[in-house]
Amino acid sequence: AQKFANNCLTRNINYIFLLFMVGSVTILLKNFTAQCRLHTRANIIKMSLGIPLNDDDRAPWLERVRDVIFSLENRSVDGVIVCSALKKKYRDIIREGNNNVIFLYLSGSKELILQRMQQRVGHFMKTSMVDSQFNALEVPDVTEKDVITVDINCSINELVTKSYDAIVNYKK
Repeated sequence: AQKFANNCLTRNINYIFLLFMVGSVTILLKNFTAQCRLHTRANIIKMSLGIPLNDDDRAPWLERVRDVIFSLENRSVDGVIVCSALKKKYRDIIREGNNNVIFLYLSGSKELILQRMQQRVGHFMKTSMVDSQFNALEVPDVTEKDVITVDINCSINELVTKSYDAIVNYKK
């Protein structure tokens, strides 16, 4: 993810890119900041206990993500945010007042996502919560014109290249 963010940011791409995938919890800006800093204390504790978040839990977090994007846009700063904007209404909240958002939907099987999550060390989100994320997931459809879908069934290096190319070739 850091390599992807660096690629986007060093090549003057003039959009805020919001990647979302099941089980993802990292925010990348010009200065690396852990996305968990946008979650409330209560949400971090809840996820650490393996308890999935509900819509009410996610509301303040989504507002924070939206506000970070607003701040970046208003300072003419590019950024990449990685989060699990699982539902259309979550993506709509993030879109509110933000004109330069592109969502990159990283599409993959539950098995592949679990495998990659198991390789993470020291993260508060438990792999046991993946089922709840897949249950909440609303796969973007053609009405969401600002969403690019990329299949993650490839190496991480290939995924970075595919994602970067998809964004560079994106036509609003």
